[in-house]
Amino acid sequence: MTFCLKKVPITNSIDTANLIKNLILSSTDNLSYRLLVEDICRNTDYANDFVILDILYRYGRKHFTYLKDIQNVEYIKTPDRNYNEILLNNKFVGDCDDATVFMGSMIINAGYLPIIRLIEIENSGYFSHIYCYTIVDDKEVCMDIADAKEYYINSPKMTDYYDIVVE
Repeated sequence: MTFCLKKVPITNSIDTANLIKNLILSSTDNLSYRLLVEDICRNTDYANDFVILDILYRYGRKHFTYLKDIQNVEYIKTPDRNYNEILLNNKFVGDCDDATVFMGSMIINAGYLPIIRLIEIENSGYFSHIYCYTIVDDKEVCMDIADAKEYYINSPKMTDYYDIVVE
């Protein structure tokens, strides 16, 4: 499997993406996410990969509310924090970083390889959005729940991107 690495983002974006990568990896140390994935997929008899990922995507969209960070402050919730918010409130709140941690944790605990993508939108000159995707049958499956538009399977429009494989 080949991953295209594009223009290197500014250091802060790479630091954020690597922190998100480590948070996603840490979700495999706690059985909670694996059990959540099993509960979500429990009634899908022999579902193919696209059906399973669609179910996980719809669950993420249903249980996520977007709220941007305080200006000039980057705050990223741990997988456990997102999971506990869902248990307590049936929703978790955050921005694209938090949504990426959550969906990456869901993807990896469902047995898929999450890939973090930083994107530049409309030639802005910087990477302003982040989300997770995975690859099934050589097709990118976008799992971006933070955007107002639904981007399952199809990716948002971008002028540049940078991928980090979570392994």
